[in-house]
Amino acid sequence: MRLFNFRSDLFATTICFFLVGVIKLVSSVVLTRILYPEAYGIVILLSSVVFALEMLSDIGVTGFVIRDKNGGQRTYIDTIWTLRLIRCGANAVLLFAAAPYIAQFYDSPALTGALRVFSAWFVLQGLESLSFPLAIRDRRARIPSYADLVCTLLSTVFAVAYSYVERDHFGMVYGMVFHRMLMSALSYRISPYLRPRFRFSAEVAKHLFGFSKFVFPSSLISLVLAQFDKVVFLKLFDLHLLGLYGIAANIALPVDTLTAQISRHVLLARCSDIFRTDPNSLRIRYYRDNIKLFMLVLLTPAVLAGSSKFLVDLLYDDRYAFAAVILQAFMLRSILLSLSGPAENLLVAAGGGRVVLAGNLFRLAFLPGGALLGYFLGGFEGFILGVVLSEAPALGYFLWQQKKQELLIVHYELLKLLFIAGIFAISFAISTHLSGLAVAFRHHVHP
Repeated sequence: MRLFNFRSDLFATTICFFLVGVIKLVSSVVLTRILYPEAYGIVILLSSVVFALEMLSDIGVTGFVIRDKNGGQRTYIDTIWTLRLIRCGANAVLLFAAAPYIAQFYDSPALTGALRVFSAWFVLQGLESLSFPLAIRDRRARIPSYADLVCTLLSTVFAVAYSYVERDHFGMVYGMVFHRMLMSALSYRISPYLRPRFRFSAEVAKHLFGFSKFVFPSSLISLVLAQFDKVVFLKLFDLHLLGLYGIAANIALPVDTLTAQISRHVLLARCSDIFRTDPNSLRIRYYRDNIKLFMLVLLTPAVLAGSSKFLVDLLYDDRYAFAAVILQAFMLRSILLSLSGPAENLLVAAGGGRVVLAGNLFRLAFLPGGALLGYFLGGFEGFILGVVLSEAPALGYFLWQQKKQELLIVHYELLKLLFIAGIFAISFAISTHLSGLAVAFRHHVHP
């Protein structure tokens, strides 16, 4: 048995995500020494605008190709590519035309040029072939994972080099556009026989929009959910707490992103393939074939939940100590996500595209009320608890749907909880011991 299986989708997704994170961390450290803080502010604003535009125009191409039984047929591929190209072209034109008004709204004139340059990103996205979604469908998620790793490395080197010479924010903007250009070019290199052609089939479009009628409102809700805490935070608390909140969120975000990537790129493809070929075995194979996957997505949040205090003490000085409490709360949400994400994608694979929308509706229904009720009852700590527990109703809904569709095996779900509890206990014990050693060492050095 090989220690490293580079052809394993689970290994590739995990290791590539880790290496991409390292590349971004190193580039961030380098760029902060080259550029001025305002450059990052412009890129953050740009990213927020683009994220909103992406969510508002999402038609669920990747999910449809992976799940639909006809997603690999030529007519489907060409029609979906054509519709995506139209959507991306419209986004590019809209972003280019609206750039001055968006910049005026944010009172940031430099944002105009950045947005107009970035509009090319949408054009390149539209021109990309469907090789990557089809690779995920065929349970070869390692292909887009390795491609993203290579493109991230090359585009990061380009961005750093450009920034070193020009010393402005366009290095990061051009770097993101260059990354998309490389991914588009690789999509044709990987599967040259999949060169798309303009084609429109009313039947395919009907199927796609039948699927996306749940995707669009779900994406809109996701946008609201992602921005809710940031919108209300400064209305309730000060910049000091916002800084601590941001530190904990930056640590938690990669954990949640990894869970989402593994669930969507690996688990969804596996379950969709089983549902197409042998639907009667989906229930048992979902659990038995994905033991390593479940352990991986549950391990990281459980470890960080137990070692939050030690990690914050190790990385930051005493002024940031309270960030450990926030991080531990975020890890509770991450644990809930590591349980709900796989269940959600299992249900999608089994033909339940509307469960994504329903899950987001449960989150939306609970988040504002839970966060504000927590604030009035427990102040800042109550607010944080209300935010992180917004995932619990969605998890309960997904498990209920699993039971309803006879896809739930209770003792496997209980084993997940035991695994989480055991990892948390071990992590807490080890980190507490290490914290004690660190305190003793400091007292010895500085009596």
